[in-house]
Amino acid sequence: MATFNRYKATSGTVFTANSTDVIIGILVCNTHATQTSECDITLASQDIVKNLRIPVGGSVELVQGKLVAESGDVLAIANVTNNVAVYASVLDSAS
Repeated sequence: MATFNRYKATSGTVFTANSTDVIIGILVCNTHATQTSECDITLASQDIVKNLRIPVGGSVELVQGKLVAESGDVLAIANVTNNVAVYASVLDSAS
């Protein structure tokens, strides 16, 4: 049975797909009080966004459609400058 899950990370792995999962949302937030933040987001080692700059108090929604993640695919955040939080909403076991 498919379930909805939310994942949060500030660096490294946000989540690893354990089946055919559907990413229905990725929100990247600047959590630093005074400086612009920057990061890279990848899925299965492929860039979703590179050098994403987020102003103080800002956020960016990266998925406005859906992304399919196959079993073992990793959604990850890297090259974080200042503080960033990534939230991913996932429909688990969609197949």
